[in-house]
Amino acid sequence: AVVNSSRNIRVYSRYEGHLSRVMGIIEDDLRRLARLADEHDLHFDFEQHEELKSDEIATLLRRVGHPRLNALFDFGNMINACEQPLPALANLAPFIRQVHLKGVRVVPEANGFGHYGVLQGSAEDQLPSARMLLELLLLGEQSPQVVAFILEQENHYIAPAFRQTGEASDPFIPYREMSETLLPSGYSLERMLTDEHRWANNQVRYLRGLLGELRLLAELALADH
Repeated sequence: AVVNSSRNIRVYSRYEGHLSRVMGIIEDDLRRLARLADEHDLHFDFEQHEELKSDEIATLLRRVGHPRLNALFDFGNMINACEQPLPALANLAPFIRQVHLKGVRVVPEANGFGHYGVLQGSAEDQLPSARMLLELLLLGEQSPQVVAFILEQENHYIAPAFRQTGEASDPFIPYREMSETLLPSGYSLERMLTDEHRWANNQVRYLRGLLGELRLLAELALADH
């Protein structure tokens, strides 16, 4: 971080064990990060990365209670933790400083839900993207709370279910391997790289259009007062 002049760093956990034990390990890690943050003028933002639910992350951040430790909200990862997007956003709202925006198709599995990456704003995208973006833009009293909106056009990305319905009060959290998505059927690497460039531009256009609509609605609302 010092070499790259970076001050805002994403972190997430990858531990195995019962939830209570995993939460304890992560809390210790966060306290160490808090000391590093103070020493080096850094901010660490904890991403909800499928294995923890949003309220569990919020609980950890409240326990540590450090202004340089906050949250990164991903538009789709709560699906794999068996949560709904808007309630998950509400749970993390006091802590959100960074955001990953993407499109997702929800994939029902035996006792949970996975997700499949699609173009954000497309007919396949099942996330309430407009509502989530509005809620995130409104965070902060005197100034914007969110410092970075990161565009992740993860088309064809596959993420299986992680948390399950009907879990025990202290569920066992298995170790999560690094994800790996193979090229879609019929795709060469060259085609994928070309399409990714086009898909990235598509996401920029979609979000510019959405922001334009939100601005117009805000102007109309203000004109009524």
